[in-house]
Amino acid sequence: MKERKYKNDWVNERRLDPKTGRETTVPVYKGSYFKQEKPEDTKKRAIVFGLLGLLFLGLLFAYYLLDFPGTRVMYVFLPSSLCLFPALYWLMGCFSSFVAPEKMTRTDREVSVGRVLRSAAGGAIFSAIAVVGDLVFLLGFQAPSNEWLGLLLLAGTCLVALFSAWYARGIYQGIKEVPGK
Repeated sequence: MKERKYKNDWVNERRLDPKTGRETTVPVYKGSYFKQEKPEDTKKRAIVFGLLGLLFLGLLFAYYLLDFPGTRVMYVFLPSSLCLFPALYWLMGCFSSFVAPEKMTRTDREVSVGRVLRSAAGGAIFSAIAVVGDLVFLLGFQAPSNEWLGLLLLAGTCLVALFSAWYARGIYQGIKEVPGK
């Protein structure tokens, strides 16, 4: 549905099919094209995005698997578990960044670096909410002392997501419009 806002970038043209000799309708892209400042670094950036996304997931799963007391509190568990959805889209954006063409359409730009940017920001928001919830749990309910390590893991997920959003934002702003075809 999100890509529908770019529907005016496409025009249907009638062309003669060389195989069948019939006239067919073919979608042709007439919108803007975009190019990164340093297209030779695209694959390296995608790998960095992927490693940061895996680090984010690793810290989150470490928090769950070490079974900290905060995982049993709804106002900590719910926002931290909601981090998994942006993380999935984050990794999808990494893959799209890896296979993105050098000259991107508007949709290519949005599903690669744009998706990583929005997903990392969403992960940062959800993990920040979980960190605040964990602080409330620690300071208000006399949680066990090992919960401080859990708070550090959640804070680590928040910092990784914030750094990734900052890094992706710089790259996203570096994607410039180039002249047609």
